[in-house]
This record gives sequence, structure tokens and C-alpha cells, in this order.
Amino acid sequence: MKLLLVTLYFPPAGGGGVQRPLKFASHLPALGIETHVLAPDDPKWVHEDADLPLPTQAWVHRARYVGPRGRRMGDEQHGRTGMSSRCCVRRRSAAACSCPTRT
Repeated sequence: MKLLLVTLYFPPAGGGGVQRPLKFASHLPALGIETHVLAPDDPKWVHEDADLPLPTQAWVHRARYVGPRGRRMGDEQHGRTGMSSRCCVRRRSAAACSCPTRT
């Protein structure tokens, strides 16, 4: 069996989000699963941890990191607020919504 693990958080990045993909990539090959990890090459991490060991039995593939791609889906409908199109539902009333497109 082969597994492709796609993750944004993988060493040399540090922090809490790195631990789960790192442990998966370290322990799955022992179960007979051929593990490949796809991670960004240099995403300008805020936290780095050079002491985290890379998995020895998993293949790590690096892809070019292009960064965020502008606005999220739903922002076009809700203007400058950056809230998703469900913000009125979360506030339980359209009158409480501060979105410029709502009247």
C-alpha cells in the first residue's frame, strides 16, 4: 500500500502542527505502508526546529511554495469584512450583520 501525505507543516518547521504529520511519516513505514510526504520547500516559517528528525523510511518531496493566493471564496459577496457568506447566520439575524452588501 502507498500513502501520500500532503501537509503544510513538516520539518524544518516547528510548532504543534508539525508533530502529527511527522509521527505519521515516521511510524507508517513500519506497518508496511510506503509513505510519501509532499510539503512546501520554503514557506518562510515563523517557527523553526532544527532538532526535529526527518523520517528515515519515508520519501519527502518538496514543492515550490507560492504563498496565499488573495481573497477567500465568499469574500466577493461580503465585501471588505473578510467574513464568510455565513456570517449573518452565525449572528442569527441579518440586521446584526455589518457586511456592506447586506441591507
